[in-house]
Amino acid sequence: AVRDVASNFVNRTHNIRLNETRDSILPVPLNATLNFSNGLLSILHSETIDSTPSALVALDRIKVVNSTSFLDFTRISSDAKIKSLDDYYVHITLEETQRVKLLAQSGTPGGDNNKLTLDVIKGAVVDVGQNENTNATQLAILEHPDIVKPKLISAEVNYNLGILKIK
Repeated sequence: AVRDVASNFVNRTHNIRLNETRDSILPVPLNATLNFSNGLLSILHSETIDSTPSALVALDRIKVVNSTSFLDFTRISSDAKIKSLDDYYVHITLEETQRVKLLAQSGTPGGDNNKLTLDVIKGAVVDVGQNENTNATQLAILEHPDIVKPKLISAEVNYNLGILKIK
């Protein structure tokens, strides 16, 4: 049942013609954050992105660029984990080797003091209306430093070779 503002019932609610307009607005990648403590890369878009299932996100079309050289970039590994959620954000957890490589190229402690940028190539994601994203390059990445302290698991001494292994 449908009511108006004064709480009166609307009499005719059957066989009403509904006109639909297809979504034609393309999603635009806007910016990103990268948390080096957990490797979480979150990319903000102008539209709700369809990432259910997560296979709809084309990781090979997303790359992180070292701002000291545009030829030095890292494509997001297919081993990265995508959070399956329809949202304005696409959440990607980097694999450990990529997290460490990007940390060394970042503007955070442990890095080269130059900020990373993000390129999101057309077709990396689609919105819920199945429109592909626009091409976006040199997007700002807000970098959060790695603040997780390492944890010593074990140590082993080889007296024959004079080597100390720490895990």
